[in-house]
Amino acid sequence: MLLPLKVLYIDLTKYFHTQIFNLVKNNVETLTVCMKSEEIFLKISEIQPDLIMFRSKNNSELPIILNKIKKDFPDTFILMLLGKGINLKSGHCISFYYLDENFNQLTFLDFFLNLVKEINDQKKTASDVNFYKDICLNVQNMFFACQYDEIVFINNSFLGYFGLSSLDEFNKKNLDIYDFFYPSEKSLYKGEALKEWLEKIKDIKKNENVIFLKNSVLSKEFSVEPFWMDYSEVKDLDIAIISLFRLSNLDKYKNFKIIKRVRNPITNLYDKKVFLEELKKEAQRSFRYKRPLSLIFLSNDNYNNIYSKYGKEIAHKVLREFCDRINDSIRNLDLFCSYSKNKFVILCPETDIFGAIFVAKRIRSMITTQTYSHGENLDCTLGATQYQPQEDNDAFVQRSIEAWSKSRQSKERNVEAILVPINF
Repeated sequence: MLLPLKVLYIDLTKYFHTQIFNLVKNNVETLTVCMKSEEIFLKISEIQPDLIMFRSKNNSELPIILNKIKKDFPDTFILMLLGKGINLKSGHCISFYYLDENFNQLTFLDFFLNLVKEINDQKKTASDVNFYKDICLNVQNMFFACQYDEIVFINNSFLGYFGLSSLDEFNKKNLDIYDFFYPSEKSLYKGEALKEWLEKIKDIKKNENVIFLKNSVLSKEFSVEPFWMDYSEVKDLDIAIISLFRLSNLDKYKNFKIIKRVRNPITNLYDKKVFLEELKKEAQRSFRYKRPLSLIFLSNDNYNNIYSKYGKEIAHKVLREFCDRINDSIRNLDLFCSYSKNKFVILCPETDIFGAIFVAKRIRSMITTQTYSHGENLDCTLGATQYQPQEDNDAFVQRSIEAWSKSRQSKERNVEAILVPINF
């Protein structure tokens, strides 16, 4: 009886080993042979093998193969590194076996059959995992699962709470824990990245399980609702499961909803507090996904003169026009906030320093050439810089202020930028 396994046999030697081929072929249902290194990764992707057998003249080619797999097939690489395991994301197991020149037919067959038994046990576990995933997908309580410091499963109730359709949509938007948990002193979540947070919650006490959940991950405007969090582990598979129970269903928490974000009625912008919250989140995302992040610091240089000459009402109207025109000229992805009196910041995800300079120059050209309610043009000063991975957020902001100061001191009031080395 043939074993229900898919085997990929990679042989990069000059002479194909017929004995190995026949031994495997006579014992498994599917055997695919690959004799060209450039076809290896296509074969892995096509057949999703249970076992990869690799043979070469010497093991010098092995690190090259593994490095390529690590880059293009990270889930596969993790399982190969472990020698066995279940990946919750794909529900698939892959084992890896290197054949050296000291091949012995009897020894190989004995080892191979034992390896096959282990693989079949893993496949059964994977099947069980997929069975429970299907059940958990539709339960009413919200929960998600993490494996290897990555969110690998989110059930439908959790997705529906945020208006998302699938885990794929969640991943394509580069979302993470800081997008749906709101940091607070009263919460178990204080703004950590996923890895640090998972380490911390292993030792939580029963009276510290409250977290605050945003009702939207796609908008900068949201309300916050309290949830009771339960944590459990599947240690053999390195899986952490986070379950959330709505506290507002209990009498004690009826109508307990906190509206956290309010726009300034004059500028219609968020304040510095919101900016710092978003900066922390975007800095974590920039580092995790190796994506650029830039910051533009700017000022309205005419507000005090307009206030003195035309009064408060006109000054406020012109300031609102100034902010509205900038807001209309930037992407929805960008965040335009008040920083202090007549000073503002624009946080630009997915933008390097050269993109930020382009945006800043476009804004300055627009502001200085248009006419406002008081019948005159406005002047503004802008400076820009790019985030260095893992740098202190205060240092990032301060560098943008330094760039703004340089612009203010220059005669032409050009947009100044401070360039820094970017090493992810």
